[in-house]
Amino acid sequence: MVDPQSSGEAVQPPAADTALWPRMLGYSGLLPPLALVLMIAIGPEDRVAATRETLVDYVALIAAFLGGINWGLALKMQHGIQQRDELVFGVIPMLVAWVVLTVNIPYTPLLLPATLVAIYMRHRASAQRDGLPAWFIPLRLHLTLGLTTLYLAGLYL
Repeated sequence: MVDPQSSGEAVQPPAADTALWPRMLGYSGLLPPLALVLMIAIGPEDRVAATRETLVDYVALIAAFLGGINWGLALKMQHGIQQRDELVFGVIPMLVAWVVLTVNIPYTPLLLPATLVAIYMRHRASAQRDGLPAWFIPLRLHLTLGLTTLYLAGLYL
């Protein structure tokens, strides 16, 4: 592309932000728990328990979704121990989510923040090993901190 204001030198178009869509979609995933925490904080008292339950459900779904990333990583690997480990780790968040949603024991919902942090740590290790995009780990960190903070706020407000 030639800049019409210059002496005919080529001007490079701005580089596309390859992280734009992942960031927009990722951060938009924080909107439902933010809305739920606001409803818990300022909504009608008779809806607090149901709203907290919805928050737990949402975070459990996100944990299960994040485990699927490990399956995606495993699909690119040759058969072996690393692939097996990614596949096994990929189902653990789903199983934890299932326990949280089906076992009615006090403090069971606290398994979810620990699971979110464990998934982040695993993804950080995978990113270094598998050469994932540079935007992935900073985005995962922001989303993990944001979701964990909102979740704990919603449980304890």
